This record gives sequence, structure tokens and C-alpha cells, in this order.
Amino acid sequence: MGLGTMVWWGLRTIVSDRRFLLSIAVGMLISLMTIPLLMNAVSSFKEGNLLSALPISAGMVKIAVVGDHPIVSELEKNSMVEVVSTDEATAMSLLDEGKVHGVFIVNSSGGSFIGRGIPLSNLAESAVKDAVDKFLRKDVKSSFNLKSDLGLEGLLRSLLAPFLMLTPLFIWSLPVIQSIAYERDNKVVEVLFATPASRFEILASKILTNLIFAMVLGALWMYLVQFFGLNFSNPFGVYIVLSSMALLIITMNALVSSIASNPNEATLASSISSTIIITMFFSIAILKVFPATEIAAKLSPATYIAEQVSGESTPFPFNLMLVIYIITATAFLLTLSAFSTEAFAFSIKPGLVQLYEGMLEILKSKRKAAFAMGFVAFSVTMPVELVAIGLVFFIIGPSVFILLLSLTVIEELLKAVAIYVLKPKKVKEGAILGGLIGLAFGVSESLLLAPIIDIMVLVRVVPILIHSVSSGIVGVGYAKKQFILALLIAITLHMAYNMYLVWQYR
Repeated sequence: MGLGTMVWWGLRTIVSDRRFLLSIAVGMLISLMTIPLLMNAVSSFKEGNLLSALPISAGMVKIAVVGDHPIVSELEKNSMVEVVSTDEATAMSLLDEGKVHGVFIVNSSGGSFIGRGIPLSNLAESAVKDAVDKFLRKDVKSSFNLKSDLGLEGLLRSLLAPFLMLTPLFIWSLPVIQSIAYERDNKVVEVLFATPASRFEILASKILTNLIFAMVLGALWMYLVQFFGLNFSNPFGVYIVLSSMALLIITMNALVSSIASNPNEATLASSISSTIIITMFFSIAILKVFPATEIAAKLSPATYIAEQVSGESTPFPFNLMLVIYIITATAFLLTLSAFSTEAFAFSIKPGLVQLYEGMLEILKSKRKAAFAMGFVAFSVTMPVELVAIGLVFFIIGPSVFILLLSLTVIEELLKAVAIYVLKPKKVKEGAILGGLIGLAFGVSESLLLAPIIDIMVLVRVVPILIHSVSSGIVGVGYAKKQFILALLIAITLHMAYNMYLVWQYR
């Protein structure tokens, strides 16, 4: 039974599941009906004014204003606020009677606010502060990227687009779980392993089957959403991004299904992993709001979708797609590692040790395994570093040194795990294996960053060398039974280079 035959058989199995197809149809229908509701919900949002974002906010807050000043004009622009101009005595009387939610007494430097300590009074005070800040800082660049062609309304519309486009991938990527976890639980996989087909062909057919199914649904989805309010500058580019994300999630689902103990655990784990992937990319896209982190937003496919729906002329992110494919390939390699061991097929609880054993088994070489593990380490690094960045900013604040130190430690630790698994016995072997791990890691990192951060040779060559040397040091240290010391030296070397970059390009 060849690859094509297995794919065709798999597609027939998916299409024959009427309950699953019905759930997809219902889910897509609900999503399509949700699109215009969400898009219309933000139609009352005003550029740069968060307080006016409430759909029911028109004139809901009344403010008595005493005095005349250009600041009042800024306050009147807020659709949430109804301004009542009067004298101070009348204003205080209206406040006591509850007929206004606050009193704003204007003077040359701004003014003073008097409220009643209730929620609407707090909104009134916020509106006054917003108006004063806009007037006093009218020549200061905004903290947010709320441009005239992409105001708050347009920004939120564009950020909703990737969320609405990517959400259906959850259910589209489910068949691979049944194809692996359920067949393994029902002993069907044992029958497949007895056929002349290789383990690679069996696994590839399952992923390819689900990918074809998702791509067909993706094409239908792209066609339907345009009738419900989502239009893209480059629909084909968005479709490629959607299909690439589907491949990533399908492969991750295949991985968690291969190492899960049972189908229920596989389903739960795949839901968690898919949620993490989409949430991570969506969260990175939100960084576009802040000028200081706008460049980081380019690392998310959700950003490309958002820019397409907002009408921006954005080049297709080839480098980002390449990195997604690298992460997908490493996930496939890990899955194949588990899939290719007898322990996977017949044991109850396959674990990470068996994954690495499988990697060595299918690659037949420690050097090839080391190079592959470098890509794996990079793939794992990205989500871990995002969590670390969030924790550093939340607990410590925007400390460049602490931030760089935490990222450096994470990268070197994840590369060191691979060296620990490979267990080099001689100094030369440790240097070579460590260097290969660092080489793969550095190449992956440069492919992601080089087209965005234009530091030319330093980005493309020197970082790869730094990763190779630092991992080589750890490999040598492991062989000489000085693993911890070598790891500390590698972290110090890597950190020194990172600090040099910050100093050089500050």
C-alpha cells in the first residue's frame, strides 16, 4: 500500500464521518455569523479614544464645565460625554442633585475635577484627563500606532481578522488525532506496521491527509468570509499563511498524539498545544500597537493577516513562513522518532526518552541527531522566551540586562539538554556535537531575524558562530565532566556578545 493509496483511504475515512462534517459545518456557520457582529461592534470606536469604545457610550456621561478654554473643545470630541457649560454655583448644585457626573473647573494650566466617587464619575474624570492630556501633548508623538488610516476602529478590525481566520483550525486539525491516537489504542497501528510501508510513509500519509482536508476547507473558508465582511489585499497570501498554520497545528497534534497515553489525553493535549500556538501568534501581533515593539509584531503570521485586512501593502513574509516550516519539520521529526520505536507502538506510556532514542534510531548517527536537535531546541525556545519576556516585564520591568540574561540562559539551557541526551564521551566528539547543535540553532534564529533586523553580517554570521562555539564549549565540558562550569562559560560568552550588540546599536 503506497503513500497515495494511504492518503486516499484516509480522506475517505474523514469524509465518511458525518457527525464530524456536521460539526464543521455548524462551526463555520456560527463563525460566519459572528464576523459581521464583531465587525459592527467596533464601528462606534473613535480613533485614539479608548473611552468612546463603549457601543452604548454616546452621551452617557454628563460633565458641567465652568470656564472657557480650548481644552473644552477636546472634551466635546468625546462621543461619550455631554458637556454642560455653566457657572460654578450652578455646576455644584447640579452635582449635588445627581444631574451631572462631574464638574470640571477650567483654568489656564488645565483645571480641576470634582466628582461623586461613583463609576460614571470615574469615567467622567478619565474623559477630562484624556482631553487635558491631548491638549497639552498635542505635539507629542502618541504612545500607540493609531494612525489616520488605521485608527482604533481599523486597528481592532484588523486584529479581529486573524483571530476569526485562525480559530477554525482547531477543529480542522482533529482527524490526525483519531488517525494516530485512536488507531494506536485500538491496535490498528500494529496492522499498519506489519505492512511493507515504512513508518515514515505511514506517518506522512496521516499528516498529508489531514493537511489536504484542511486546505480544502481553508479555500472554502477564504471564499465565504468575503461575503461577511473580511476582504484581503492579497487573498492568496493569506491562504498560504492559513495553510502553513494548519500544517503546523496538524503536525503538533500528531506529536502529542504520538506521546500521549490514550486518545482522551491526546485530545486534551492537542487542544492545549493548538491554543498556545494561536494565542502566542495573536499576542505577538498585538505588539504592533506599540512603536517600541512594532518590529517584533512582524514575527507573527497574524500580523500579516491583520495588515491585509486593513488594506496595507505588505510584502509576503517569506522568512516567517520558512521559520514556521522549520518548526513544523522539527515537530515531524520528533513525531517520527516516537512513531519509529517499538516502544511507541506497543508500550502504554511512551516518554521523552523514547523520543530521543527514536531520533537516534531513525537518523543512525549522533551527528545528524545533534543537528536535528538544534532545530528542536530553537522551536522550543520561542514560546519559552515569550513567557520569560512577559515575566521579566511584569516582575522587574523593562530591564535590558535582565531581559537579555534570561533569554541567553534559556537558549543555552535548551541546547545543553540536547548535549546531555547525546552524552559525548570524548572532547572532540563533544565539540563536534555541540557545534552542530549550535549551528542548527543559529541558522534558524538568523533566518527569522536577519530579514527584519538589518545588522547585515553580524546577524547572519557572527550569531551562528556564537551559538556554535558556546554549544561546543558545553559539549567539551560534558565530555570532561565539567558540564555546569562549561554551561556557565557558554552563558557568559553569549551574554557578552548580546550586550555588545546592545551597546553597538543603542
